[in-house]
Amino acid sequence: MPAKKNVAASLGARVNEIASKATQQLVEQAGPDVAEAIESATRFQLKTVRLRTLSGGAAGMLIGAALIAGFSYSAGFETGQIHGEVAANIISAAMTSGPGAADAWSSVMADNDPVRALAACKKSMVVASDGRHYCSMPIWLDHLINPG
Repeated sequence: MPAKKNVAASLGARVNEIASKATQQLVEQAGPDVAEAIESATRFQLKTVRLRTLSGGAAGMLIGAALIAGFSYSAGFETGQIHGEVAANIISAAMTSGPGAADAWSSVMADNDPVRALAACKKSMVVASDGRHYCSMPIWLDHLINPG
């Protein structure tokens, strides 16, 4: 039986030696290929992360720009609509006394700077007994002949 133990022990040692050499040989032969595969996979993941980051940032910027553009358009549209309605009401009020009244108002507005005239008017504004406001407004009734 001792001989069998010696044979088994020497076979076990030989198997361990062969396995160790095979492992070492496998690492030496396959190691560079495995390292290259790992490096390639890591580079691919890095490119993917960069692409996702850039895509996310670009999408965020586009969404932000779309929101700003939509808000600006909405605000401008509303302001234009309000100004248009006010102008329409003014024109309608000027036309209530007939086309001659509208023509007269048109001439007064052409001969004067309405912003400056209204600013001067607000300085002398008075409240009437019925709650309405009036003022003394200096207006020109003819065109400036020699502007220079």
